[in-house]
Amino acid sequence: MIINLGDNFESYDFVKISANGRNIENIKTVEFTFNKEGLIGFAKNLVWLYEDMDVNKKFYVSTDPLGGVPSGNQVIGFYLTADSPILVFKVNSLFLCNSLKRVNKVNVRKKTKMKKLINILPPTDDSYMEEYELGYRNLGRILLYDDKDKNITNKYYEIFLEINYEGLKNLAIFLLKIADAYHEGDEYYLNLADGGICNFGIVLTDDSLPVRFKCSNLGRITDYEPKFE
Repeated sequence: MIINLGDNFESYDFVKISANGRNIENIKTVEFTFNKEGLIGFAKNLVWLYEDMDVNKKFYVSTDPLGGVPSGNQVIGFYLTADSPILVFKVNSLFLCNSLKRVNKVNVRKKTKMKKLINILPPTDDSYMEEYELGYRNLGRILLYDDKDKNITNKYYEIFLEINYEGLKNLAIFLLKIADAYHEGDEYYLNLADGGICNFGIVLTDDSLPVRFKCSNLGRITDYEPKFE
């Protein structure tokens, strides 16, 4: 698939983030933090899934954090840090009654004014490492905060990310745009369907938890699982 990072999104698709644990109503923000390699790995796996799966097929996988039992995995292109909850990724599970009300464009920082084409090639043989895996830096972290900005992640053991088939492509492009403009400390907030819509191609359902994506150096996989091979 060839993606032009200079193009604007032509359509909008929904994402829902939810949690399993105590006092869900106390969660103010779910924060997804990534190394650049983690963003690229996640995006490429979304594209591969988009190109490979049937449009109406229901699909889900779980990513376990590093350092635990079972050991961490990268079923959607990135490993989770040891302080993250389990991430359950579900496709074609959303039943939507939302409508988009207005669009407020928010630009992702651009490194160049020229159009940039990215060709996402099919995955290599399992015996070879993908480029984003080299250096063992394809990492993500999920943390949850309350209304006082206190970290309450340890009260929740699962986070669910639900999206329908058509949203896979837009979410992948959003992640690739962030990766291309990667800058330590950058944050991107997704909007609810009843609020101003950012020009990110994806918006949150009315019943989703608030979400922000953050760029930060998470180190290497071996920092969380020293015996990783």
